Amino acid sequence: MKVKFLNLSNLKVSEQDLDVVAENLADNHDLIASVIKWQLANRRGFSTAKTETIDEIALTGKKPFNQKGRGAARQGSLKGAQFVGGAKAHGPKPRDYSYTLPKKMVKKALSIMLKDKLINDKVYVIEGLSELPISTNELNKKFVQKGINKPVVSCVDNVDNFTKSVRNIEGVKLLNVNALNVYDLMNHDFLLLDKPAYEKIIKEVL
Repeated sequence: MKVKFLNLSNLKVSEQDLDVVAENLADNHDLIASVIKWQLANRRGFSTAKTETIDEIALTGKKPFNQKGRGAARQGSLKGAQFVGGAKAHGPKPRDYSYTLPKKMVKKALSIMLKDKLINDKVYVIEGLSELPISTNELNKKFVQKGINKPVVSCVDNVDNFTKSVRNIEGVKLLNVNALNVYDLMNHDFLLLDKPAYEKIIKEVL
């Protein structure tokens, strides 16, 4: 497996061998789906959606009509779900949608996603960031020239001119290296890392 190094100042590309075991994304759909479902549930967090129960409806509790004599079904209250303005049957209640998932599952899924990006040449280790001018237009032209579309960008070193330029490009997702996740890697085509972020991922994830 090889990883590409891209110098953004002159657009030169070099390659370096990476000694990791390839894994097929197609063989791990269940794991990836489980982690994405967990991520989205945690992002949803606590829901405040709620409907009124019978005891919360602001209506009289008086019996609406006599028990017998009308030929209609007996009713004890107008607050029932069968009446307009009554309670909602089985309505939502405030609840926490988040849940826990084993850390090994999350790490394994992230490792598989990163390896899939590497196999498909969707990962670039970017260099020469300090030499770039502050220009979103110029940086976007370099991305287009190299066919880089909708990248996740993760840098350990805070290079101000690069950050200011890249954050305004449509489809770019800026993430801290510790916040790299399966959902965002799935939704973006490329992954751009600076060298410290790349070394951290090699050491801790792959």
